[in-house]
Amino acid sequence: MKRELDGNNVKIIDIYSCESKYRSAIMGFATIMILFFHQYAVSDSIILSVFSHIGHWGVDIFLFVSGFGIAHSLSKNTKVVFFLNRLKKMLPICLVVGLFGLTIDILHREVDLVNLVPRLLCLDNWYVYTISIYYILSPYLFKIMKWKAWVLPSVVVVLSVFISVFSLLQPLSESTHFLVNKLPWAWDRFFIYLLGIYCFLKRSPKSSLLYIIGGIVFVLVVLAQYKVLPITHCRLQVLAISIPFVCYVISLLCRLSTFIENALSFFGKHSLSIFLLHLIVYSIGENHMVLIPHNGLRLFVEITVAIILATIIDMIINKVLSFICAKHEKESSD
Repeated sequence: MKRELDGNNVKIIDIYSCESKYRSAIMGFATIMILFFHQYAVSDSIILSVFSHIGHWGVDIFLFVSGFGIAHSLSKNTKVVFFLNRLKKMLPICLVVGLFGLTIDILHREVDLVNLVPRLLCLDNWYVYTISIYYILSPYLFKIMKWKAWVLPSVVVVLSVFISVFSLLQPLSESTHFLVNKLPWAWDRFFIYLLGIYCFLKRSPKSSLLYIIGGIVFVLVVLAQYKVLPITHCRLQVLAISIPFVCYVISLLCRLSTFIENALSFFGKHSLSIFLLHLIVYSIGENHMVLIPHNGLRLFVEITVAIILATIIDMIINKVLSFICAKHEKESSD
């Protein structure tokens, strides 16, 4: 097991240390996985085709890290401050993307007045919808898990097996309304989010066994993803066990190279904006393939444009929020 010097003491790097120090880099790595997974051209590449099989795990890493970070936030903030911080982080970029989507709908005369507000808030995006549900529940989840950290995740796993075997969520997934048919997505990833909270509450420095088990599970799930092993039921819950191992590997890469850490942290800093914007950029690019017919070049252009737009929009949002906060403080002092 890799060890880190801290003065005269030697410490095993546990999951808490990985998450605390390299959280942004881990989020950045997950963002890159998603960028390539949603790009259809990667399936034609010998090197990048791996993302067409496991790139969607980036969202699962997102949710695990989010659960960990949310638990940390709730441990030091009131519920009011917690929810204000969540709104400050998500609402501006969701409104920007939602307004852009509404503009496109107006141009195509496809405005859905009934679902206007949910679409403006990007709730038609399954990740935003799912994480919003988790955030609303988080203060209560955290309170329950502070009492007995293992009870709630255990109950969710048992229910997931039962629901999966009997396909109880199938009627919801077949619904024509996006606020209903995305509920199974939220349930499937619920254990992953709870595991993030659990890892925050259980800060054992003895992480060797956790990483070893996670590494074995990771290999098994990869083999299952490539159809070598027939793992079907509760695959996401099984995958969750390997996420601490993945986080540890990313933290090792960051410790080996400052450049890797800085590059991944950049993607992590703009992760939500990149995630929301790249879907729009990809859609435009794929609908106008004649402009850039070469798959590799189009992939590069679409990713680059998504990153640039996300960076610029985040910069503008931060400046506006800083201006509003400064004005509010000035008025309060007066």
